[in-house]
Amino acid sequence: MTEIVVKFHVKDFNADLLRLELDGTGVPAYGGPSWRGFELNRTSELYEPIPERKVVATHTGLPDTFAEPGELHFQFRNPLTGPEDAALVGVLNAHDATVRTPNQQRETQDEADLVELLSDYLAWDGLNNQAKFVVLKRLLRVVIRELDSDAAI
Repeated sequence: MTEIVVKFHVKDFNADLLRLELDGTGVPAYGGPSWRGFELNRTSELYEPIPERKVVATHTGLPDTFAEPGELHFQFRNPLTGPEDAALVGVLNAHDATVRTPNQQRETQDEADLVELLSDYLAWDGLNNQAKFVVLKRLLRVVIRELDSDAAI
C-alpha cells in the first residue's frame, strides 16, 4: 500500500466535486482521501484546513497520531506512475471548491422548491389552473429527485 500526503494550508475542498474530478483522470481507484488535516464547515459544506495540529488517534503504548493543518492523505495499492502522479497533482491544484457538482446544484434547487411548495400549498385555493400546473410539475420533480438522487430533471 502506498500513501501519498499532500498539504494545502489555504485551500478548501468540495469532497463530492473532488471525487468526480479524480474519477475522470488516469489515477487508479484510491482509498481516501483522508481529511485528517481538514474539518467540515457545516455551513459551506467544504473541507477547510484545521487551524492547528491535532491528535487524530491514540494507541496504548504507541505514540499518538497527529494531523497537520491542510494534510490530505491518499492510499493506493501500487505506487503511482509519472502520468498518474501528474494527474493527481493537476486535479488537486486545479480544484475549485466553490464549483458545485450537478447533484449539489439540484439539492440546492430542491431545498428552494420545498419552501416555494409550502407557500403554494397555503395559497392553493387562490391559484389559477396554470399556476397549479407549475406547482404540480415542481412537486413531481422534487419527489422524483428524492426517490432517485441521480435523476437529471
